[in-house]
Order: sequence, then C-alpha cells, then structure tokens
Amino acid sequence: MNIHEGNFLWNMETGIIKKYEYLASNKKCDTLVIGGGITGALTAYMQAKSGAHVIIVDKNILGYGATLKTDGVLLKEMDITNLKKKSIDNGKLLKYNKLCSAAMENILNIISEISEDEDCKKYINLLGLKEMDVMYYSNKLTNKYYIYKLFERLGETNNKIEYLEQDPLLNLRSAILIPKNGYTINPYVLTALIYMYLSKKNNVEIYENTYVEKINAKEEGVECTTSNRFKIDSKCVILACGINTLKYMENNNIDVYKQFTIVTERIDQKEAKNMDVIAKNISTKNTIVTFTKDNRIILSGEDIKETERLQDKKYFNYVEKGRYKKLYQTLNKIVPLINPPKVYKCFYSMYLETKDMLPVIDELENMPNVYVNLSVGKNGIVESMIGANMLKDVYKKYHIKDMYLFRENRW
Repeated sequence: MNIHEGNFLWNMETGIIKKYEYLASNKKCDTLVIGGGITGALTAYMQAKSGAHVIIVDKNILGYGATLKTDGVLLKEMDITNLKKKSIDNGKLLKYNKLCSAAMENILNIISEISEDEDCKKYINLLGLKEMDVMYYSNKLTNKYYIYKLFERLGETNNKIEYLEQDPLLNLRSAILIPKNGYTINPYVLTALIYMYLSKKNNVEIYENTYVEKINAKEEGVECTTSNRFKIDSKCVILACGINTLKYMENNNIDVYKQFTIVTERIDQKEAKNMDVIAKNISTKNTIVTFTKDNRIILSGEDIKETERLQDKKYFNYVEKGRYKKLYQTLNKIVPLINPPKVYKCFYSMYLETKDMLPVIDELENMPNVYVNLSVGKNGIVESMIGANMLKDVYKKYHIKDMYLFRENRW
C-alpha cells in the first residue's frame, strides 16, 4: 500500500496551483484570518464579500494541511449516526440542519461565482463536484429493527427517503437512503480557487509561510506578531486553523481523533454503475465509503482517540499499518466487486468531536475580538461555511443570534 508517498489524492493532478509571498512588513486590516485551508478560504471569502479589508496568513502552503486529508464529503444535514451516539435537543437539531442546507447553497453559489473568473476556469473541471445520495446502512441483522424505526421517524418529515434491504452496489442487510442529500468535491482545488479569486480583490491580502507567534487581544483591537517580528493590527481575528485553535481555548472539552483513509485506483467503468452514494455504517464510528467523480473509492474509518502513547512514532506506525489493512478488508466486504481494486493511497487525518457534535463558532471568552470558526466531526466543510456566514460582520461588531448554538462554553 502506498502510504504518504508523493501527492495526496486531492493535489494529485495539480500540485500547488498558486504560490503566495510571505509577510515582510507591518500591516493593518479589519479582519485577520489565521489558517489557509478550506475553513480559512470560506471565512476570508465572506469577510471580503462583507466589505472588510481582510488578510489571510498560513504558516505553511495554503491548503496543504488538513484540507488535503479530508474525504471531500458535504452533507446537507447532521449525520444520522451522531443521533445514535450523542444527545442533542430537537430544536437545536432542526436549526443546525437548516443552517447546513443554507451553507450548502452558499458553497454552490461561491463555486458558480469563481467559475466566471478566467484563471479559475482552467481548473474548474478538477473540482470533481458530484451530487450524491446519502445512505445509512448496516450489514448486521440485529440493526434491522433500529434502522426501520429510524426510517419511520425520518419519513414523517421527508417523504423522499427510502428503506432498503438490498443494494446493487453495497453489501448490506438494511439501509435508509436519502436522495441527493450530499456532495463530494476536491477540497484542495476549491480552496486554491477561492484564494486565486480573492487575490485579485483590492481588499484582500494573502500570505503563506507566515506564522503568527503571538496574539495580543484588547477591547480596541488585536495586535498579532509573526515569527519574524512583523506586526498585524486588526479590528478582529478569526482563528480558522483547525486543531491548532485548541491552544487558545480554555476548558474546551473537545476530543481529538485520528481517522484512517484508503483510496483505490480507478474502477473499471462497467463496475462503476450506481457509484453515486455516500454510505455510512451506523454500527461503527464514522466509517464512510464514497466515490469520486473519476471512479475511485474512498473508505475512511478505524478511528482512534488521540492518546499520549500514539505520540510514539514507532508505536503509531504499527497501529497505522494495521488500520489500513482492516480498512481494505472492510472495503472488500462493503463493495464486493468482481475485480477488487488495488489501494492507491493511504493516509490519516485528525478531527475534533464535541459532546453535542456541534461546531464552535464564538468569540473567545478571555480574548476580546478573537473569534473561532472550528468545525468538528465529518461534515467540516459545510460547518466551516456556517461559521464563515455567522462571522462575516464581526469586524463591524455585528453578531448573528444563532451563534448561541455554537458558543465556546455551552456544556
């Protein structure tokens, strides 16, 4: 198996789409966005749309961090498997689902807008945007009753969902199918094209290889210092740097998980029928199989909670290889093709999990004018869009009332 060699799946055909300079002078702005992945791109886009003078910085290459290791899945509502594991108020759930649906529309509108840019047009076909059905399934007979009862409950508000006991592609005992309830996309290409589009705006500055070493937050504004001692004075700061955000949060009660992913070589066109589904196993934590527009299979799962022992490189390498082998065995059971595909890439990613499975979008309690846009779980791109929407006017001191759903200290 090809583990971490060369490019990841998402930059396989492109490499680095565009490079940016590092910050080499003192700056002032309305909003400083720290983090240059997909969350930072969506956040900066909405800030710029709102009229802010926005600066984006990333300590490495834009989009070359966690964004390269996501599965590229976008869901229009909360993953049903979360409802089984975590308790969440029905009122909050309904609001969250509405926000997800609206965020998905926002992402599609952004894609439509950047598609008109002459430079972006060259890469649009590499976005791999594909509308998908979403399936929640189990191959255990003991889960059949639970899935059917869940189908009845969901059917009260959605008459399009289907109950299945077999599928032409996947090996299963029972399943719920929600038509056209998600998308897959190349997250790196989307990130790179948003920055390419923004780089032409007069109110946007983009810098990579720029590390913010210190954040001095005050009521009148925020002063940030980079590792090479340049200053950025801003009205507000938005932390869009994923797991690195945790160091600024007190008593965050957020768990960190490692998730493992295998990507196959392209499937023969004859066997690629019905490959238009995002399928999640309700029996195992965050096991998800999906299919790319170019007929590859992506299987993620075998999650493990971050521990001190996993910091030992030798031990982790042993665990990692075992997880990839299990995933490949699972793949052949879930998708029993006549000609099983070989594995093209293997890699692991990190994600966060809160008690209620909702993201954190809030001003930090002890850092005035410093906000976080922190997605959790496996619908990170959509949640990042929710946060980008909610924070778009914070430099004007405007707050959206629904932010209370995602406040930092809600537990």
